[in-house]
Amino acid sequence: MGRGVGSKGKKDPNAAPDWLRPQDEGNAGTQRVVEDAPKRRKGGDDDEIDVPKGKKGIQWKPLAFLFLMILPGLLPVIIQLTDGLQRMGWKLPSTFSLSGSPYRLCLQEFYADWAPEKLGTLDDTLSKYEGRERQLFGALKKKYGKPVNAAKCTPKKE
Repeated sequence: MGRGVGSKGKKDPNAAPDWLRPQDEGNAGTQRVVEDAPKRRKGGDDDEIDVPKGKKGIQWKPLAFLFLMILPGLLPVIIQLTDGLQRMGWKLPSTFSLSGSPYRLCLQEFYADWAPEKLGTLDDTLSKYEGRERQLFGALKKKYGKPVNAAKCTPKKE
């Protein structure tokens, strides 16, 4: 027996611990619970990353983090590339144009004074009349009776 009340604190050198003794000897009323060893996966390396079975597809959080880390470094390159393409004569859609139309400010001021409900369609109107802005300003003068101050919005010639 081990240490305890029956042995009065003395250890019996010949006695085996309770968990090594057979079940019928000494601890007849208690049963030993055997725990299974963790099961290993078959046919795979232990170095593989375990992916939960319910999650398939692209993990977006690491990609978003990578995008946020790389974007500040790429932004100047993208800006320089679009400016270079515009100088070479490429027409980019107005959503990619970083400088915008030189007539945008004049049209915005006119709409703010005389037709504020059309401020939301400002970019659509400019893209519709691209290259024909003088016609647009003439039509606006005819419709509202007020001239557009286009003198300060004329594009600079290179």
